[in-house]
Amino acid sequence: MRYFIVDAFIIALSMLWGIVGCSPRQVSSVRQSGETDPNAWLARADSLFNSTLKKYADVLEAYQVVRQSQKELSNDHARKYEALTRAALYAVWLALHDNERRDILTHANDAIALSTQAVLLNNVRVEGFYYRAIATGLFAEQNKAYGRSAMNEIRSDGERAIELDPKFDHAGPHRLLGAFYLRAPGPPAGFGSVRKATAHLEKACTISPAYPENLIFLAEAYLKSNRYEEAGLLLDRAHSLVGTEGNLLDQQKWQEQLNQLKMKIE
Repeated sequence: MRYFIVDAFIIALSMLWGIVGCSPRQVSSVRQSGETDPNAWLARADSLFNSTLKKYADVLEAYQVVRQSQKELSNDHARKYEALTRAALYAVWLALHDNERRDILTHANDAIALSTQAVLLNNVRVEGFYYRAIATGLFAEQNKAYGRSAMNEIRSDGERAIELDPKFDHAGPHRLLGAFYLRAPGPPAGFGSVRKATAHLEKACTISPAYPENLIFLAEAYLKSNRYEEAGLLLDRAHSLVGTEGNLLDQQKWQEQLNQLKMKIE
């Protein structure tokens, strides 16, 4: 299951446990459809999430549906893992796209708890570690009361994700750590390092050279090293590729990032 992500991922600090319940209205809508098979619920959630024209309400429904299916799969560890990681992914997406910024902490917190459950079920799959690292960063972006320990968690989960599957989500694990080192405070407060960021982002571009976000992040790293010509070439390539990947919201976000970085060159 390879989707979008790592977004503008400003580092990252802590994690808090807790899982919210499903909306009775949305769960009842599934039951009223006459469908009782949790696997069919997963398919329904996927169809909502994978729409190129999806809206926040669609992903919220997908999240609530898959949370209900996860509860029904307690004796099927393989399918339960799939449900948990889907739910974590959807919660991350909801946190990233909460324009009113009211439920970011809740969704990021849920994603951390769900992906941790997934890791406990299967610690040789990449998804749990990957989504937990992203969710930890999102949670910490909103709650800056926590510090180095959370950055350790992000780095540890990111490195484990690279060990398990560096190609996942268009080289997402390398992109994640690249963003981490790029945006984290430098020593002694944090782990920030343009050199390490550049190394990870160059690997991401080698693995998945046509994914716009890899190019955009690497261009940002090059700009921080005053490599303006190389950054400009990457931004031109990314601009030509924006319409080939992701959904409309992803594409809008990438275009905004491109525009902001181009202003630093001009």
